[in-house]
Amino acid sequence: MMNIEMELKRIKSSLESAKIDKAETDGSIDTTKQRFKDEYEVSSLKNAEDMVIALDKELSTVDQELEEGMKELSESYEW
Repeated sequence: MMNIEMELKRIKSSLESAKIDKAETDGSIDTTKQRFKDEYEVSSLKNAEDMVIALDKELSTVDQELEEGMKELSESYEW
């Protein structure tokens, strides 16, 4: 009987610890979401996804322009 009581206390303690961990994690997630909204002024995950897609396209364009510029420079430079 004593072992069962000790096991129940251990389980209860583990459960309380898990509740505290979950609350801390939820708070951390909320803080991160708010910081992201504040920094990037996006109101939703969909807006963030759209922003990432737009930035990726812009980066691709810049990469192409850089590649073309390097090619032109290489062709115009006499070795």
